[in-house]
Amino acid sequence: MAGEGRRGVVVGLFLVLVWAWAAGGEEKPGDAEKARLRRAALALMPKPDHEHGRYPYLCISDRDKAQTREAIQTWELLLVLDPSDAEAKMDLAICLVSLHVRGLPKGEAAGEQDAVKECLRATRLADAAVRAKPSADNTTSFYAIAQGLQRGLPDRAAEMCDYIVANPKTFQDWHVANAKQILASLRTETIFAELEKAIANAERDPETMCKLEGLMLNQAHKMPDQVLAFAAKHADSTNPLVRFLFEVAMAEILFREKKDPAALAHYDRAIEAHEAAYAATPNIIRKLYVDDVYRFKLVACQVFKKPGEARTTVLDGVRHFMKADRFSTPIAWLYFYCVTEVLKEGEEKEAIAVCDAYLKAAARDRNVQNDYGARIAEVRERLAAKLEGRPLPTFEGMTLIKGTEARNLYCPRMAVAAGKLWLAWQPWQSGGPALVHKPGSDSAEKLDGLPRDLRAVAAVGDDVFFGGSSGLYRLDADGKLLKHYTSKDGPLPSDRVVDLCEGGGKLFLSLYKWDKGSDSYVIAELDPATERLRILAPSGLNDKPGAEPVYATYRLWWDAAGSRLYANEYLLSGAPRPWRREGWTWAGEGWEAASPPADASAPRYVLSEGGEALRVSHVEGKTLFEFLKAGERLAVELPVPECVGEAALDAKRIWVPGFLGLYQVERGTGKVTWLAHQEQTQCLAVLKHAGKLYVATTRGLYACGIPQ
Repeated sequence: MAGEGRRGVVVGLFLVLVWAWAAGGEEKPGDAEKARLRRAALALMPKPDHEHGRYPYLCISDRDKAQTREAIQTWELLLVLDPSDAEAKMDLAICLVSLHVRGLPKGEAAGEQDAVKECLRATRLADAAVRAKPSADNTTSFYAIAQGLQRGLPDRAAEMCDYIVANPKTFQDWHVANAKQILASLRTETIFAELEKAIANAERDPETMCKLEGLMLNQAHKMPDQVLAFAAKHADSTNPLVRFLFEVAMAEILFREKKDPAALAHYDRAIEAHEAAYAATPNIIRKLYVDDVYRFKLVACQVFKKPGEARTTVLDGVRHFMKADRFSTPIAWLYFYCVTEVLKEGEEKEAIAVCDAYLKAAARDRNVQNDYGARIAEVRERLAAKLEGRPLPTFEGMTLIKGTEARNLYCPRMAVAAGKLWLAWQPWQSGGPALVHKPGSDSAEKLDGLPRDLRAVAAVGDDVFFGGSSGLYRLDADGKLLKHYTSKDGPLPSDRVVDLCEGGGKLFLSLYKWDKGSDSYVIAELDPATERLRILAPSGLNDKPGAEPVYATYRLWWDAAGSRLYANEYLLSGAPRPWRREGWTWAGEGWEAASPPADASAPRYVLSEGGEALRVSHVEGKTLFEFLKAGERLAVELPVPECVGEAALDAKRIWVPGFLGLYQVERGTGKVTWLAHQEQTQCLAVLKHAGKLYVATTRGLYACGIPQ
C-alpha cells in the first residue's frame, strides 16, 4: 500500500506539471524544471561526508523519515521527466535503502516485506545507474549500497560485489578489495581460505588480515566450532598481531557463544601480546581495538561473577598504560572506571595518581574524545580534600532560578537591560528558548512569540537582541518584539545567528552562511539607531582562514579598554575540552591576529566591566588573568585550567566558573577560594547584577549573594 500511495503522489505531481505546461502555452517543463527538482531533492538529503559518492544513512527520527520520503517522491518525479538520469537513479536508490534498511528482514510482517521489496528496487536502480554512468560518485555509492545490505539481503549484496570484482577497471581498487572481503564473509566456505592467504602476508599487509579476521568473527555465531578451530591453529603465530587477534577471537567465542570461563585464559594470552600487537597494528581504529582488550576481559569477568579477577584486570591495565605513557579513548575509559568503581576507601593515593595520569595525558593529547575530564578532576579534588582533612564546599546558599532547569545546559548567554536579566538558554547545540528574570523573583519566564532555537543574546541600551536559526529579534524593555531581521527583508546576509556582542553602542554579530556548496562565517556590525549593517569579515580581500575570522567564529567579545572587537572560536559547553583557536581583533580599520604575551597561549576570552577589560588565557597549567587598562597580570592555579568559563569581576575580585564549581580569585594577592561545588555540575558562566552573582551551570541558573 505504501508503494501505491507514493506512485499516486508522483502521478498527481506529474499531472500538475502537465496542466501547468498546457495552461502556460508553449513553454513545457524542461531543463529548468529538472534543475529545480534536483535542487529540492538534494536539499532533503544529507550532506555527503565523503569525497565521492552518497552513502545510505539510517532514518531513525520522524523528521529524517519524512524528509527522505519527500526526497524519494521528488527523485521519482524527476525520473518521470527524464528516465535516463543516472544520478537521480542512484540518489533515489540511496534514499530507498536509507529509509528501509532497518526493516530488513526479521519476520513475515508486511512492513518487513515492503522493506525487502524497496531495497531490492534500490539495487536495481543502482545497477542501472552505474552501468549507464560509472562515475566516481556512482561507483562509490554502488559499493556503499552493497556494503549496507550485506546483513539484510546477503544474496543480493553478494551479486553486487561479484559485479564489482568482475569489473576492476570500472571501480576503484579499494572497492574491489573490500568487495572481495565482503564476499568472503558472505560465503563462509571461502573466508578461511582468504584468511590463510592474508595471514601468510600479514607482515606486508596487516590491514587486510585485520579486516578478514573481523569479518570472520562477525560470522562466529553461525559456525562457532569452525572459527574456534581455525583461531586455535593460529594462536601460536610468531606474528604478535596475528597471535593477539586470534587469542581474542577464541576468548570472544568461548565467552559469548559457549559461555565458557576458559575464555579468561585466552584474554590473558592476548594481553601478553598486547603491546607488541599494538606496535604492529596498521591504523588508529584498530589500535583502539587492541587497547580495549582489558575491557573485553573485564566484561567477561563480570559475567562469570569473578569480581576479584575483574579488579585485578582493571588495575593491571591502568598500571600498564601509566608505565607505557600512552593515551587513547579505551585507556581514558579504563582510568575513569578505575577511579570511580575499583579503587575504594584507603586507596586514595593510588586513585589520585591515576587521576593525575589521566589529566596529564588529556592535556597532551587533545585528539582523544571522551567526556570523563570533568568527572576525573572532580574525583581528584574530593580525594585530595579527604587526605588533607579539608571540607568540600557545597551549593548551600545558592538558589536555583525556577524555569531555568536543564539536564545538560549547552552554552548559556546572559545580558542585562532595563534592570532585568535576559537569557538565551541552550539545552542543545541548535539553540533553546529566550528567558527573562526579574531580580527579586525566584523564577525566569519564557518570552512568548520567539522561537525555541535561540543561541545568543545581547543588550544595547534598553533594547534586547536575541539571535538564532531564524534571524535576529529586537525587543523593548518589556519583552515586546520590535523587529525581526532576516536575510529576506534585510539587512542580514544569513538567518543563522551564532553569537551577539554589544560594544560602543553597536551590536556585533557572528553568522553562519551556506553558499554554493560551501560554508563560512560572517562578522557584521549593526547600528541599532540607523539599522545599517556593515560586513567586517570576510572583507573580500583577505578571506582565507588565518587572515581574518571567516570560519568557526563561535564567540564575539568587546574589549572596552581598547575599544575593539575580539572574535574567536572558544566554546565551553560542559565537555572536557573546548574548541579554541587564536582569535582576531577589529579596531575599526581591519583585522589583526590577537597578540598575547610571548609566554601565553591564545586568549580564551576578553571580558569587559565598565572601562576595564579582562583577558583570560591558559599558560603552562595556570590561568592567566590580564587587566588590559590597569596593566595587571595574575597567574593562578585552578583545576582543569584549560577550561574556565566566563568570569565576573569587581575592583578587588574575580569570580571564575569551572568544571568543579565556582572560585573566587583576589586581584591583589592571587589567593584562590573554592566557593561552591556540586557533584557532576559544571559552572559555565557568571554574571554580577543587582547585588548578586548569577551562575549558569550545566543544570540551570543559580543566584547567590556576593561574598563579603
